[in-house]
Amino acid sequence: MGVFDCNYYKLLRKKGYNIGDYTYVGRKASLCPKDKLKIGKFCCIGNNVLINPASHPKNWLSVHPFQYKRKLDSRLYGNIPVNNNALSFEEFPEEVEIGNDVWVCENVTILGRVKIGNGAIIGAGAVVTKDIPPYAVAVGVPAVVKKYRFEQKIIERLLKSEWWNLPYDFIQKLPYNNIEACLELIEKHRQDEI
Repeated sequence: MGVFDCNYYKLLRKKGYNIGDYTYVGRKASLCPKDKLKIGKFCCIGNNVLINPASHPKNWLSVHPFQYKRKLDSRLYGNIPVNNNALSFEEFPEEVEIGNDVWVCENVTILGRVKIGNGAIIGAGAVVTKDIPPYAVAVGVPAVVKKYRFEQKIIERLLKSEWWNLPYDFIQKLPYNNIEACLELIEKHRQDEI
């Protein structure tokens, strides 16, 4: 088996996760519920990535889930009896949106209520606590933008091109390592579509 298990991606899609075409998700990635997550096309989600971890009540008697889960799995929580007085609490109150062409390196944590822009890169081990702009490179705990992948004019052209929505047959013929030539061909293709 390779570094990434394509069957995991298929399983996530089958379970109803909103994951765009050609995106892969690394092993041991922990994702929030499917209705709280959207991942775009051509994304690279590394191993051990944690997206929108569960929250716990911060101003209740305890942070422990015995207060809001009637019955707890004894394999995880020990021998806690059924709690008939469990209160309502939403463990995953926020949503996460990851744009297209995003690289989330290994061991990254992305908290809820975060949007990661198209083309962004999140460095290994980062903790994302706020929105990351398109084509930014963010690292650290908490993650901060250190630089951008391209100059602003190129970023604007890339965003306008929405190349990830073009037919794969066209995309695979582009000169990937020459961004200017790629954009010229994409822009010409878009003009020809009109």
